[in-house]
Amino acid sequence: MTYKEYLLATLAPFGVEIATVDLIIINQKLSPDKEVKTEEDVLLLKKTLFKEFSIYLPKQKTLSEGGYSISWDMEAIRLWYSSLAKELGEDDTFFTSSTISAVHLW
Repeated sequence: MTYKEYLLATLAPFGVEIATVDLIIINQKLSPDKEVKTEEDVLLLKKTLFKEFSIYLPKQKTLSEGGYSISWDMEAIRLWYSSLAKELGEDDTFFTSSTISAVHLW
């Protein structure tokens, strides 16, 4: 499996299109045809996805232009992104659950 195939397989369930995967590859200066052979390759790709989605998530839910529409499954992405953040030991800055305290109401 190549880097591009890995990214496509990982992101396909969320409705992320090929053009976005191509942008991720370009932005992160990855070689799309490099084979995923080691744990280090997998870790690199997971970190790549985490970095790129920290850019995409604040601005994308639905994109419509000229009769063409793209929708991402945001709930599935939220769960995946949170799980990935935990696995990588990173902060989940977009989907942290907030705690409301009523200690000092007045």
